[in-house]
Amino acid sequence: MLLPVIVILAVSIPRAYRTHKNPQPAMVGVVGILTLIFGVTIGEHVETWFTVVGSILVISSHLLNRQSLKRTSISMAQLAQ
Repeated sequence: MLLPVIVILAVSIPRAYRTHKNPQPAMVGVVGILTLIFGVTIGEHVETWFTVVGSILVISSHLLNRQSLKRTSISMAQLAQ
């Protein structure tokens, strides 16, 4: 289940970064993925906590990415006028 998350982030974050030049979504996404991987490898006792935190970070990364793309498209539209 972790593989699709990694693939989606690996495709979407770099492509969006080239558009909006904001490194924050990528950094949050990488920390989220590392947290998820750590949770899977650490064992059952704290796996749930790491999975929840990692998932929240990945979701936050996507939301930050979307906001950055939205701001960039608004700025581009204003420049075109």
